[in-house]
Amino acid sequence: MSSKTNKDKADSKEQQAPSLEAGDYFFQFMGWLERNLKAVCTGAGVIALAGFMMYVSKQAAMAKTIEANGALIGVTQKFDAEGQPIPPGVDDLKQVASQYPESSAGERASYLVGHTLFQKNEYDAAKSAFESFITSYPNSVFVAGAHLGVAACQDSLGMTDAAIEGYKKVVSGYGTTHEALEAKLKLATLLQQGGDFKQAHSYLKELSAEQGSMLSFYAMQKQSKLEEDHPELVPAPAVPEATSTNALPQIPLTLPELNGN
Repeated sequence: MSSKTNKDKADSKEQQAPSLEAGDYFFQFMGWLERNLKAVCTGAGVIALAGFMMYVSKQAAMAKTIEANGALIGVTQKFDAEGQPIPPGVDDLKQVASQYPESSAGERASYLVGHTLFQKNEYDAAKSAFESFITSYPNSVFVAGAHLGVAACQDSLGMTDAAIEGYKKVVSGYGTTHEALEAKLKLATLLQQGGDFKQAHSYLKELSAEQGSMLSFYAMQKQSKLEEDHPELVPAPAVPEATSTNALPQIPLTLPELNGN
């Protein structure tokens, strides 16, 4: 009897063992945490600090962007006493571009340097500015305009062959963008001046077919004048093939039915 009782007590202790061990895990963890509290706090502090630095960096970048946009607006949005816009100064644009080179405002300012110089007929300086922009911002949305600007400067400087190649590069590289359409019109003008009427006519015809572009209207006018001066560019209308009057009439192959025997 006593042997059975001892066995039951042993089984009971074995069944209770898991719950005691589970409780021990909690106390063991608390003990480990107490011994390593400094390291844990340090790790959490590092993570918190990294998150805070990222937040600060993001806020600083946003503030820099706002500051850059404000600087560009201050340069480009000037008006005289009568409310007429004052063209931005080249030096002011260069300052914005150099002060905020990583911002979209600095990128636009850099592009406007070339544009402003071109408007002032300073074609050599404008060409250099556009080329510098292409090097600094090869993936910019303004890069097509910069390539067009380089070709236009070469055109204005009398560098005809280089300008033709530049315009062709814009046409082939930038699809149906406004810059590509404008390049076609300028290209047709240069080709016509050089006596290549056929190729000039081809570009004007392509541009005339563009729908919804004001440039297509000018192209249609130039195409019409070119065809008037050079009627050989307009293909003669196709003449329909004459039918032979000596052809025999078609005889039906079915014979008529005969009544009777």
